[in-house]
Amino acid sequence: SLGVSPFVMRSTESLISVVMNRGLQIYGGDLYVGSLTIMQSVMQFFSAPISGFCAGVQPIISYNYGAKDGKRISGSIRFGMLTALATAPSSATGGHTAMDTPVSFATSSQTFASSTALIPSTSA
Repeated sequence: SLGVSPFVMRSTESLISVVMNRGLQIYGGDLYVGSLTIMQSVMQFFSAPISGFCAGVQPIISYNYGAKDGKRISGSIRFGMLTALATAPSSATGGHTAMDTPVSFATSSQTFASSTALIPSTSA
């Protein structure tokens, strides 16, 4: 029962990916599937450090909770929150900006590129 929750989370994420890819394949073809893959890879590059940090700080907080050391618990939570808040804006901005280039490499279609809301449309 210890690994059921992560298993359900990963299974759900995989199911969503299959459904999304199938829909993109039907309505947009290989171009849309490839573009989504590129965008998800770039997004993961920026979000993975935050996820890793959260997974790493959790055992420290749990250990201090078990030791009933309230001062270290609040210090660990404060440190974790400040680190996450300091990292999140740069990750969000960097991820959003970094996706413009892969989308423009994936397609020369300005209509598709502008529909991703990452590249401004040049049409009037």
